[in-house]
Amino acid sequence: MRIANLIEQLLTGKPASSGFQWNADREGINLFLPRNEFAALEQGEGDHWTLTQYAHLKMLEEQGLAERLPNGFIIASELAVQLDDDVRRLLELPAPFPGYFQADMHGLTTHADFNVKLLPCLSRATVFNAWSIKGPLLEVSEQTRYLLTPAELLAFTALQVHQNNEGTGDDEQRNLILVAALQRAKKQGMRVELAAFDTIEIVSPEKVSLTLKRGENGGLWLSPHYGDPSITDDIAQRL
Repeated sequence: MRIANLIEQLLTGKPASSGFQWNADREGINLFLPRNEFAALEQGEGDHWTLTQYAHLKMLEEQGLAERLPNGFIIASELAVQLDDDVRRLLELPAPFPGYFQADMHGLTTHADFNVKLLPCLSRATVFNAWSIKGPLLEVSEQTRYLLTPAELLAFTALQVHQNNEGTGDDEQRNLILVAALQRAKKQGMRVELAAFDTIEIVSPEKVSLTLKRGENGGLWLSPHYGDPSITDDIAQRL
């Protein structure tokens, strides 16, 4: 039986108060029960719904995707965003954000005051200006939370790193690293509008080396090499 069908059957007769409780913090999602109830589950005692949740959490633990707590489990943020829909539903975690994101950019990437805000949008008329990130969750109100996707977590993590590193080094480099991360998140599936940077790609090479070439006049040219021949050729044409 597919897990989706099993979930539908279990939900039909699920007691309102059964199942693991959960909360999120900067580390990830904590799923827990009172200690006596958790101890009973370890002995195979409990209602069908909670036992099914426990069994799947145990499987996640065995796969290295969850860690045991004294009365539950924790799923790290970078792993929680990778849970498939069936497991997410079984653990009663929030659904993914159904809308898109708009990057509100101010300033120039060459300046220290360059600033980016990611605005969650359900439509052009429904924009959440006040939101927060708690671990793998996007919170747009006290009652409304969404589970981020891997690409969305990448973007919001890059945004947080950019803000934390303000005034600590080369401002242009810091700003371009952020824009490159947002572009990478979009390529990985995040629905985000990046204004001018939807058409201007920021290249972030994994390594930089030097190449030595002999010119037509017999002289030697020393130029940077970024791992991509097309980038190196483009630089050569500009020199």
